[in-house]
Amino acid sequence: MTAHSVQRYGGETRSIDHHLVGGCAEHPATDWDWCVQQRPRIQLVARGSMRIIADEQIHVVPAGQAVWIPAGFRYRVSTAHSLRLWTVEFSDSHDDHPVTVFRAPPLMREMARTSCTWHSTPPEGAPVEAFSAAFVGMLPIWRQNVLPTNIPTAQSRQLRRALAHLLSRLGRPVGLADAALAGAVSERTLQRRCRTELEMSLSTWLTRARVIHSLELLSTPDTDRSVAAIARSCGYNSPAAFTRAFSQLLETTPSAWRNSATLPDLPVPSRR
Repeated sequence: MTAHSVQRYGGETRSIDHHLVGGCAEHPATDWDWCVQQRPRIQLVARGSMRIIADEQIHVVPAGQAVWIPAGFRYRVSTAHSLRLWTVEFSDSHDDHPVTVFRAPPLMREMARTSCTWHSTPPEGAPVEAFSAAFVGMLPIWRQNVLPTNIPTAQSRQLRRALAHLLSRLGRPVGLADAALAGAVSERTLQRRCRTELEMSLSTWLTRARVIHSLELLSTPDTDRSVAAIARSCGYNSPAAFTRAFSQLLETTPSAWRNSATLPDLPVPSRR
C-alpha cells in the first residue's frame, strides 16, 4: 500500500511517498460542497463534531471518534462549530468497506496522532513499513465497534419535509401530528412512509435523532453546559429520561461519554 497525498477540505494537497499519510487540520463552522474522495481515509474528530450527509443516511461523528470513508463515496460535510480533524489517508487500497462511524480505541488514537505528527516526513529510522502494516491490519478490527450515530434520510418529498421540520425543532415537544402537518400528509400516510423509507417508526427515528444531536452538543468545544441543559435542548424535560435513551443507544451515560471524548491537541502546520 503506497500513499501519495492528503487532500484537505480547504483544497490543499500535499505530495508524499510514504505508505500511510496523516494530516491535522482545523476548520471553522461551515457546510462543504458535495465531494467524492479518490482514496479511502480514516478521519478522527479531535475537536467538535461533524455531520457526513449522503444520499441515504446522515452520519454524525462526535468528538473522540472516527469514521471510515471509502474511495468513491459521495458526501458532504456540515459542522455547527469549529472542527479539528486528524486524517489518515491510504492509497492503492481496494478496501470497499462501507462508510462506518466507529469508536476510536486508545491504540488507534495514538497511531493516528503519530501519523499526523509525522505528516510527510517521518523521523529518520522510523519503522514506516511496519507502522503502516500494523495500522492497516488493525483497521478491520477497529471498525467492528460500530457507533449507531446514523439516521436514515427520506426519499419522498413529503417525508423529507416532515423530517426536516423535526430536525429543526429537536428541542421542542414535536411528534407525529407536527410532522404530518409539515409534510402535508395524513398521520397514517406518514407512519406508512416511515416504515417503508426509513425502516423504523417515526418515534424511533425521532428518539435516535435527539440522542445523536446530544452527541453534537456534548462535543461542542469549550462548552460548560450541564447534562440537564443538553437534555432540555434535545427535547427531554427529564434528565433521567434523556440518560435512559442515551444509554439504550450508546451503552454509556452522557457524562461518561463526554469524559472519554477528550483528545490531546496537535499543532496544525501552517499552509504554504
